[in-house]
Amino acid sequence: MFKGKRVQVQNSSALGRFGTKTISSLGAFVGKKKVVPLDEEPASPKSDEFRPAGSISLEFSTPKYAVLESAGTIRLQINRKGDLTSACTVEFATRDGTAKDKTDYQAKSGTIRFDKGVETQFISLDIVNDNAFEEDEEFYVDLKTPFSETNHDIQLGEFSVATVVIIDDDNPGYIKYPKDTLEVNETLADNEVAIQVVREKGSSGLVTCKYHTEDASAV
Repeated sequence: MFKGKRVQVQNSSALGRFGTKTISSLGAFVGKKKVVPLDEEPASPKSDEFRPAGSISLEFSTPKYAVLESAGTIRLQINRKGDLTSACTVEFATRDGTAKDKTDYQAKSGTIRFDKGVETQFISLDIVNDNAFEEDEEFYVDLKTPFSETNHDIQLGEFSVATVVIIDDDNPGYIKYPKDTLEVNETLADNEVAIQVVREKGSSGLVTCKYHTEDASAV
């Protein structure tokens, strides 16, 4: 579940904590497989219960998808329900949200064809991977203009718009001393000591930190 909505996550093998962010809230995971719970929702006029016999309905398999930025691509599934005896087509187009074309993903549009007997097709979209640490962003994919030459009782289903959430997995890491205590010889020849600082749990982008000394028993 993502904010109370059904979500399909791709490339879920790279799960974990990224900086101060966690994606475990997207739903329950078993091993490396995403478990997608089905919402209990009342039937709508576009549901199977209300679809006339012989009609065709085209829609996404889920209204919301999620993908790690580093995955590079995502595939959205489109389902055909109802009559399978004729070929049909449906157009699609991406649309910016907080995620922007060329910066976060590659815009795409086209026509998906379902041949006779085919129930499932896919849209493949490219995700732009950068090294910037940023908030999760989303864009949309719209289905439109369902068409069949032989069956005019064709329409879009309930999930005609898909939201794609891009989960940022660029982790800048954190800076620390490798040891809490460093002992030095008071008779050092150059009267200076080098203190090592390390960067762990991530290396994306440039990071800086400030430092200062404080008196303890030494002054």
